[in-house]
Amino acid sequence: MKRAFIFSITVIMLFALLLTVLYASEQIQSPFLQIEQILSTKKLNYVYNNVDSNIPTILKLSIYQNSNNLTISDVLPNTDNITQNLQGYSSFLNSYYPSQFAQVSFNPALDTLNPPITFNPMGINYTYPDWSKKDLTVYCPSGNGCNYVNTLVLNITLLNDTFVCNPSNSSSCNSNQFNWSPSPNNCQIGTAGCVGLILQITDKLNETYFCPNNLSGNLNCPYYSFSWDSSNSPKITFPTNESSNCKFRLILGGSNLFDVSMLDSSNNPCGFISLNTTFSFNSSSYSVNDYSVLSVNDTTSNQSLSGIVSN
Repeated sequence: MKRAFIFSITVIMLFALLLTVLYASEQIQSPFLQIEQILSTKKLNYVYNNVDSNIPTILKLSIYQNSNNLTISDVLPNTDNITQNLQGYSSFLNSYYPSQFAQVSFNPALDTLNPPITFNPMGINYTYPDWSKKDLTVYCPSGNGCNYVNTLVLNITLLNDTFVCNPSNSSSCNSNQFNWSPSPNNCQIGTAGCVGLILQITDKLNETYFCPNNLSGNLNCPYYSFSWDSSNSPKITFPTNESSNCKFRLILGGSNLFDVSMLDSSNNPCGFISLNTTFSFNSSSYSVNDYSVLSVNDTTSNQSLSGIVSN
């Protein structure tokens, strides 16, 4: 009886010791598991942000959202083969990051990306014929999507061209050099189909033509708004000093919100344009459907991070 009692006490003590050891082991492992998760999260964020930040550089395009305002910085045309560069970057990601215990993927695949960029829920498309960017068009395929735009601000720079005349000196410009035909209709801002307009065009010598203005003579531009849904599309076209065959063209309204290009008589790009376009919407509830969903997976911890490629 005494031996049985001693044996029972011994078993109980051993079991208690085992529980103590297991508990202590769990307490020791838990911090290490937390540290591993923290390191994995940091690695995921580093890889994701690094890959994400390189896409706008390849596309030569950046997008900045601030409440109701959306600003896009762009350059036309593009001299690089963007599709080839996307393919090269995709190959680099597939070969480099697996060795760093991370897998990077895009849906759709990075090297199959094509314009347009879409603003939702209005369904406004910001697009080009292809990544050569010889012509920029912003349009609303849903019909009334452009009604979301209160004001359009266009800051355009002719990077390697100069105006035929100095727009700061009205006496040096004739009626054909900064001529709207037809003219914007100055509709009432706030009514359906009416978009406020702020336009600034600057050449490489930093001379600037802007609308609206109250300058005298042929440089006068009293236009501050236009009807995007009117068939009577306002248009301004002018040559540059560098080539009479090379013309800047801006069209407002009609079938598009606006269209801008710098082409010769054969419809080929003939000059470089830098654009900063700001859309002021009537709501801050919108999103930009950029290009693709980026996913990063840590193969050591099986944690992952994904999101839409930003700009």
